[in-house]
Amino acid sequence: MLYGRRAHDLEGAIRLADAIPAQYRGAKMVLYIDNSTVPADYIKRLVDRGAMVIQFNPKDLKAQGWNFTVDKLRLIRYWAVNLPDYDYVLFRDLDSGLYIRETAAVYEFLDSEMDFHSMRDTPFHYFPLMGGMWGLKRSALARLPFNFTDKMKNFLMTYPVKQNEEKWTDQFFLRDIIYPHSKEYTMTHDSYFCDVNKYGYLATKVRPCIFSSTYCRQNNINDIRFVNLVELGIPHAERRPSNRMQ
Repeated sequence: MLYGRRAHDLEGAIRLADAIPAQYRGAKMVLYIDNSTVPADYIKRLVDRGAMVIQFNPKDLKAQGWNFTVDKLRLIRYWAVNLPDYDYVLFRDLDSGLYIRETAAVYEFLDSEMDFHSMRDTPFHYFPLMGGMWGLKRSALARLPFNFTDKMKNFLMTYPVKQNEEKWTDQFFLRDIIYPHSKEYTMTHDSYFCDVNKYGYLATKVRPCIFSSTYCRQNNINDIRFVNLVELGIPHAERRPSNRMQ
């Protein structure tokens, strides 16, 4: 999901468009783009890199009954669950880095019988599904007793979000609407809450840092167990050096 003209987001999108095909063989980056704010040259650069670009205008969405404010636009990326012909969808923020530990965790999830994937990196990731650190298989939709898009639209119209908390709207949607139906089918790679299980999720312990290890670097934590990708059966071409996308 890309909107606005902030260089941090625009360049992050370009870097991920270059990195994703190398990190995940056969994967394609999908971006929902607000074409009323994102410069056209960036849209072209993303298309040229093979990204699937789906453009929208917030004014048109409002006319269709969608109650989107700027901070609520993050929810639009979840429309990707309704795209045809995919095996799995991973949701990531545009400032995400792609690391081999993440790749290993994702492959562990894909090889499992679980339908949803949750990843956490720091003690501040206390939501059961982080907005830019989760994913699902196509089979997951059958676990939900509602239409994903219809439920999101209703959520935006009725959920009582305080104005100063609108930036967390996507987290509230995942926590209160999706997770209650997905928790029994979720594999969670979690470095810090494995023994707490506040939300009762299934936790696969890969410690102490699984996603970007930012917290570990800042706090001089050295007890990092690097996952052996060979043991997981990941082909050599897909075992890439860590790429820091910041």
